[in-house]
Amino acid sequence: MNIFYELTAVDTLFFRGNIPMEAGMLASESFFPPPTSVFSGAIRTHLGKEKGKWETEKADFEITAILFKKNFKKNETIYYPAPYSWFKVDGKEEIITETKDLQSSEYREMEIQCSSENIPFVDIKNAKSLGGKWVDCYNAKIANVCNNSNFYKIENRVGIALDYSKRAVEKGKLYSANHIRLEEGVSIIIGIEYSETDNHLPLENNILYLGGEKRIAKYKSLDKSSIKDIPGNISLAPILATQKKLDEIFATGKIIYISGWDLNKKYHKPSQGYFPAGTVFNKPIKEIL
Repeated sequence: MNIFYELTAVDTLFFRGNIPMEAGMLASESFFPPPTSVFSGAIRTHLGKEKGKWETEKADFEITAILFKKNFKKNETIYYPAPYSWFKVDGKEEIITETKDLQSSEYREMEIQCSSENIPFVDIKNAKSLGGKWVDCYNAKIANVCNNSNFYKIENRVGIALDYSKRAVEKGKLYSANHIRLEEGVSIIIGIEYSETDNHLPLENNILYLGGEKRIAKYKSLDKSSIKDIPGNISLAPILATQKKLDEIFATGKIIYISGWDLNKKYHKPSQGYFPAGTVFNKPIKEIL
C-alpha cells in the first residue's frame, strides 16, 4: 500500500552530515533533502513513542519518494526529481525527453562497436542532463525546472557546548552548524510503501521530530489523486545500489555514498552506495528490487 505525507517545518531543520562543526572551518553544503534513512528513523521513533512498540516490533515500510511542494498565491505545484534521461539546451524552452540509440538505422550503418549491447544518447550539441534538478511534471518546461536553492536556504549558526552535569556552558567550546530553512510556502512530501498486514501505519499524531536538535515538522496525509503517476522505472528517492539494479540502469548520475551512526550498537554504520533520485531504469523498479 502507498501513502503520502506532507511535512511542514515549524522552524529550521538540522542534519548533521559530514560537515565540520569547529567554528571558523569551511563547510560544504548540507545534503538535502536528507537520505531516506532520516525519514525512516523519524517515523520509527515517532511510532515507538506513539504506540509503545519500540524494540519488539518494527514497522515494515519503505520511503519510496521525496518530493517538494510549493504553494504560491493559492497555486500548488509538486516538483519531482528530474530524470537523468531528460536534457536541456541553452536558449530552448523544450525539454528533450527522447533519446536515440546505436541500433537506430542511421547509426547502424556507421558500424560503431561497443562493449554494451546498446547505449542511449542525445545527438544534440550542448545538451545537458537535468539530473539533480526538480521539475513540475504537470508542465514540463525549462521555465518550470528548479534547483535546490529554489526551495530552501542555508543559515549558518554558532553555538556553544553544554555541560549538563553542571548546567553550564563549556569554556571555549564553540561550534558552527548549517541549518536548513525552507522557503515560504515550501513543504516536503514523502511517499511510503508499507505492507497491508502492518498495523503501525498510517500515522496518528500530527507532529514528529525530523533531523537533529529535536526540530519539529507538522505532517498531514495527502490524497493520492494529488500526486501524478510517474513511470515506475524512475526513482523518486535515492535507491540502494546493487549489481542487479546496475545491470538495468538506463541513465543515472554519480553514486552517493551514505553512512550514519547506529545508536543501538553505538558504532558507525558501513558506507553504502545509492543511485541518486531521478535514476532511470530499463524495467519497473519493483521488478529489480
